[in-house]
Amino acid sequence: MKDKDKTKEQLIDELAKLRQRYAESKAYETKRKIAEEALRESETRFRSLFKTITEGVILIDLDGQIIQANPAAERILGLKRSEIENRSYVAPEWEILRPDGTPMPPEEMAGPRAMKEMRLVKNVVMGTKRPDGYISWINVSAAPILNEAGELEGVVGTFADITGRKQAEESLREKTAYLDQLFESVQEGIVVADNSGKVIRANKEFYKLFRYNHNDVIGKSIDELVSSMDFYTKARSITLDVAKGKKASFETMRQRKDKKIIDVSVLASSIMIDGEAAATYGIYRDISERKRSEEKIKAALKEKEVMLKEIHHRVKNNMQIMSSLLKLQFARTKSKKLQEMLKTSQNRIHSMALIHEKLYQSKDFARIDFAYYIRSLAVHLFHSYRVNTNIVRLETDVRDVHLDINRAIPCGLIVNELVSNSLKHAFLGGREGEISIKFYSNKQGKITLVVSDNGVGFPEDIDFRSTESFGMQVVNDLVEQLGGTIELDRKGGTTFKVVF
Repeated sequence: MKDKDKTKEQLIDELAKLRQRYAESKAYETKRKIAEEALRESETRFRSLFKTITEGVILIDLDGQIIQANPAAERILGLKRSEIENRSYVAPEWEILRPDGTPMPPEEMAGPRAMKEMRLVKNVVMGTKRPDGYISWINVSAAPILNEAGELEGVVGTFADITGRKQAEESLREKTAYLDQLFESVQEGIVVADNSGKVIRANKEFYKLFRYNHNDVIGKSIDELVSSMDFYTKARSITLDVAKGKKASFETMRQRKDKKIIDVSVLASSIMIDGEAAATYGIYRDISERKRSEEKIKAALKEKEVMLKEIHHRVKNNMQIMSSLLKLQFARTKSKKLQEMLKTSQNRIHSMALIHEKLYQSKDFARIDFAYYIRSLAVHLFHSYRVNTNIVRLETDVRDVHLDINRAIPCGLIVNELVSNSLKHAFLGGREGEISIKFYSNKQGKITLVVSDNGVGFPEDIDFRSTESFGMQVVNDLVEQLGGTIELDRKGGTTFKVVF
């Protein structure tokens, strides 16, 4: 009985152990299934990420064979997956380039087994030449794949397409090289400074102009370098104004390293970045030779001015002598007709002498203030013909018009003849009246001279263009000489209008 009970207890114990092992087996199976499900989910996420990531990804085994590549790798490299996978990452048909564009030998690329020691490679720039000749530039990073025991199983490589950035950098380098070449080839001295006036850069012409070398200039105050004590305060003020965004253009004197003073023209401005003055630049041109030439020209012009003034003075004096001779002849002549001819000739000479007198008094020998001339000439004619200004009045409306001597003399003679005619013929018998002179120019540069009187009027039976009067013949010839036109209006007296 006792043995039977013992056997029964053993059976119960064994049954309990079996139940325990079964429970443990069920729990393990459940855990295994959960782990498998988690693995499947993880693998699904990995594959989804592997396919959708925008960076290229490749997996490399220990023999250097690419075992897997994602779609982004195909797009970036311009190859099909079948052309990437199951090939060595340093396959000879793939031309790998250094950042400078030269071919990269396979030995320069770290192998998979070396990755265990390197642990991580980041941001290596290289180029890959596609079969169509197009070069893709990529930024590569790589890391080792280790199992739970820390053993190397392969390498994962990721890369981003930086072709656009590389092209932009190359374009920037080309532009920078072009600007550097332009900066150095300019024939004016150029200096770039910060907002405090410390030199950042200068071109070779600047060094040549001011006799400095690179070490003398960089980091130094531009005003202390090129301004003597006499000009330093003004130069410093200009530098500070330019640093605030102002511009400056002027001619001044600056000092070279050897203390020699030279004449320069200066153009200075600020360099604006995002609306703010980030730095300043100055352009210096040596104008010493030009200044010397200008001084020579000024001296020569002064000499010519003195000579021209003397010529005009002598011409005026000679004409006054001629006028005086005519006046003496007038006093000795009894014939009224001859006296009239002598007086007319004397007035004509005076009108020309007056031109030379105004030129002698003028600072500009190319321009005569004709307004003042006409008033002076009219007053002389009134005095010459002994006209009472209370009976015959003079009205002038002469604008600010200037003429050169080639037009002033014929124009003055025309005024002389027309005013003389009015004084001699329009107010006979003590008749009262008025003589008017108008002289002005329009926007097109045309000049108008109007001489009128309200006297007896120009005879209807006389054609002023073909009269025997010597005075009117002179007027017509002078108008033609000026390239102008002349018109006569007989209403309310006599009005001559000359346009040239």
